[in-house]
Amino acid sequence: MNQQRRKVCVLGLGYIGLPTASLLGTKGYQVVGVDVSADVVETINSGRIHIVEPDLDILVKSAVQSGNLRASLAPDLSYVEAAARSVATIRSAAWPSP
Repeated sequence: MNQQRRKVCVLGLGYIGLPTASLLGTKGYQVVGVDVSADVVETINSGRIHIVEPDLDILVKSAVQSGNLRASLAPDLSYVEAAARSVATIRSAAWPSP
């Protein structure tokens, strides 16, 4: 898979989002996990977990130490902007203005 396309943003780092984000991070994806809690963000960025889930601490620590997982209070939306611009270019080429 193209490295440019191996970027993922996970919204919410609870019992669904954190295991998903950490697993993707250990598989080589660049993951930004977004949560509304500054305590959660700080905990994850230090390689620790804030929920009880067997062996999740190992995945999170590995993903964070590899640099593939980081938590943030705000998502990086640059990829959304790039996608929108790409679609706009295709649309304008396919349907020129009168």
